[in-house]
Amino acid sequence: MNVTDVHKKINSMAKEQGLTLYELARRSGMTYTVLYNMMTRKTMPKIDTLSKICKGLDISLSEFFSDDKRPKPDGFLTTQEMDLIEINRDLNKSGKEHLLAYAMGLRDSQKKNKK
Repeated sequence: MNVTDVHKKINSMAKEQGLTLYELARRSGMTYTVLYNMMTRKTMPKIDTLSKICKGLDISLSEFFSDDKRPKPDGFLTTQEMDLIEINRDLNKSGKEHLLAYAMGLRDSQKKNKK
């Protein structure tokens, strides 16, 4: 992946989440100036910088470099489970927290009903 691809991917992922560069910098624990200069000067981010950016995007480094957002079925995940993972990946941080809380509440409710 070259520097242009990295910058396009950062911009694309930020846009998908409705993030400005300022908001991405804030979430990444970086100054806006550092992120802005990297993006406008077309410099390749160091791995620790990219890791911070991924944190701000709420993704892992491996997800950043993955060409396929959908997990591969490996015999352990059903289609439904893969759909849930994909839905989770498309949500913002708040949405992910709500989905997890809902799923845990549903699980706990079903456990109580089985007793």
